[in-house]
Amino acid sequence: MIDIGSKASVSRVAKASGFIRLKPETLQKIKAGEVPEGDVLVVAQTAAILALKRTPELIPLTHQIIITGTDVIFKLEKEGIRAEVEVKSTGADRRRDGSLGWCGKCTTHNLGHGEKLEG
Repeated sequence: MIDIGSKASVSRVAKASGFIRLKPETLQKIKAGEVPEGDVLVVAQTAAILALKRTPELIPLTHQIIITGTDVIFKLEKEGIRAEVEVKSTGADRRRDGSLGWCGKCTTHNLGHGEKLEG
């Protein structure tokens, strides 16, 4: 690992977005709150925040930094869900990417087999 002890603290904002393509029936179940596993978007949001906080454990050689804020936003679109993650910190790039990845993974996992991606 490199020494970042003498590095000046700089406020940063990192953003990332991803798209989860879904069957129309699956998207309707999410909108209606009819997914047997519960509210998959709340669970995915929680997973994204936990991944953000645990990035040094998930990505080797990543330093602990102070996270000053985060937003995880879902937009239901015609063909699926757009997930957007914003991280505010002193070095947010890896945290943003890891957080978004776990958000998507958790969403598709909690939709169950046969309900996932279209095509």
